[in-house]
Amino acid sequence: MSNGNELKPNKSAFINYRFIIHSIYHFIFFIIISLVIYFISKQFVLYFTVIFILFKIFNYYSLCVKYKKETYIFYNDKIIRKGGSIFSDFEIELVIKNITHVEMQLPFLQNKFFKTGNVRIESAGSGSTEISLLAIDNPEQTYNFMENIMKKNGFNLTKSNLIQKEKPSGIGVFFEVFKNFISTIFTLIFITFYIGGNAIDFIINYIALILPIIGLILFILFIRSIFQFLDLKNRIYYLYSDTIVYTEGFLTKNNSFIPIENLS
Repeated sequence: MSNGNELKPNKSAFINYRFIIHSIYHFIFFIIISLVIYFISKQFVLYFTVIFILFKIFNYYSLCVKYKKETYIFYNDKIIRKGGSIFSDFEIELVIKNITHVEMQLPFLQNKFFKTGNVRIESAGSGSTEISLLAIDNPEQTYNFMENIMKKNGFNLTKSNLIQKEKPSGIGVFFEVFKNFISTIFTLIFITFYIGGNAIDFIINYIALILPIIGLILFILFIRSIFQFLDLKNRIYYLYSDTIVYTEGFLTKNNSFIPIENLS
């Protein structure tokens, strides 16, 4: 990769993978809302299904447009990201000397099937800037390139003097990750026992409809919390005299470095 070169995302990963992942979440909400609509009026389920299909067609077309506009340009002293959507365009410029954080993410399924990943670059200054390089081929090469170009712009990043190595506390990670899951359970208990008789009567009368929805929501939150716990539990911090490096990930792998010069 040379300065001034343009880089585009992997087309299949940027469009197809993102469409499939989005569709999984959308389909879950579609099922939940369809159950509610079916209970109210069966005929509206058909209309809602047609709307959902049209929405997914629009979603796929939107991703195709975004791919055509998504471009990353590398110069000696800056990086430019160009992109947009069906109705808009944008351009972001990030100055190399202001970089505060570089992160490489290797999403498990995306990396397994397409060998692609994401690189996120943050900077500070008069206005903080962030550029995300999405679904790019050879993400490790781009990640290493960012380290090299930063060295050429005055950063040390030698990582020669390791001062300290740490891992997060297991208890701290547990409470950080499962707080949303636990708060959801307490919210449901509060609604059931303390709001009043009308809410309880409604739950009793329509329990056959409500229980599957509540169970599905709790199951999704629980599985998500488990993977977040495993990701953070595998995080390791390396503090060098000129760089902070940390790695994490159970299935999806993350590697990051922070230059001490711009530590904030």
